[in-house]
Amino acid sequence: MKLSIIVPIYNKEKYIKECLESIIKGIEFNNYGYLKKEDNIEIILINDGSTDKSKTEYDKYIKTLKLETKEIVNIKIYENKNNGVSYTRNFGIEKAQNEYIFYLDADDKLEEDWFKIIKENVKENIYDVIYFRRNWMNNNKNLKKEELIRYILGLDKEITLSSLWSALYKKSVIKDNNIKFEKDVIIGEDMLFNIDYAINTEKNCIINKGFYKYRNAIGSLTNIYSDKYIKADISFKKALKDRLELLVIKKEISEDYMRQVLIRNNINAFFNLLVKISYIKNIKEAEQKLKEIESEFNVIKSENREEDDFFKYMDNKQQKIYKMYENKEYKKIYIIYRTKNIIKNSIKKMIALILKIANKEDLFKRV
Repeated sequence: MKLSIIVPIYNKEKYIKECLESIIKGIEFNNYGYLKKEDNIEIILINDGSTDKSKTEYDKYIKTLKLETKEIVNIKIYENKNNGVSYTRNFGIEKAQNEYIFYLDADDKLEEDWFKIIKENVKENIYDVIYFRRNWMNNNKNLKKEELIRYILGLDKEITLSSLWSALYKKSVIKDNNIKFEKDVIIGEDMLFNIDYAINTEKNCIINKGFYKYRNAIGSLTNIYSDKYIKADISFKKALKDRLELLVIKKEISEDYMRQVLIRNNINAFFNLLVKISYIKNIKEAEQKLKEIESEFNVIKSENREEDDFFKYMDNKQQKIYKMYENKEYKKIYIIYRTKNIIKNSIKKMIALILKIANKEDLFKRV
């Protein structure tokens, strides 16, 4: 098996060693018993202009590797200026020499048997993409293109395949069809890439085994409100709509299905904004921001024929909040979400204390 693991790095000094250790342990597992002479494994580290000690950490770790491991694994390091994760992932594709490509975030890690699981399921090179998912179903399953697209778009609650986690891609499919991550899109870029990829596949598979561990970092900044978020969301919506229209033309989905995806996406974006705004400490500033996002609210209304039509995509609590926003009860909405955040942060602090006692830093989600 010829495998390239692409690891974008930006200010991950706390996590990069653990990430690399998890890759290497999987290769060394069972004294290299799953490696064959024809196997070729490369780890592509791309430092995206980190301003912390990420470079020091991975340089130091690489020096500790066994000689046998260095002979088996080709570690390539690239130092770039800060270009963002989409550029960095595209850069990784350009530098990858092997047929299979796997993405790993620098603050995540793999379980010890990751290489064994991949090796057992990549045999005859017949699949364009293989997804590894824990607790998927009782059996492995071949996916038709239309099934894969539905899972990526996320309307089917059975499973969502919109992220890059645990997906094994073929470089030939990416290169032959000029598939790239959109540099100007910083929200939902994984989904867009997966849609572009799925359109160009024929044979796909999902395996009922998982090995990817996603880090739920305590104290994450992802919920902090920024005006850039609204612009980014607009860019994503436009890019998503373009792809959905193409899928309709190709008869991969119906117009009604496209509409459902857009409704769900608009609703999720709106409520995500409410959550982010609730992190603003000044109540007057928060109320002003809630007024400013009325355009997002109007998008939900304008793209739906009747209110009842999209209410079915909201739970009871969301419907109540929606009505409150319609009545311009901004302060009340802020207090509700702000209170939730205070409770959530209190719980996070308790978890952080427990993890500190247990000598761990974060929780991992196994996918």
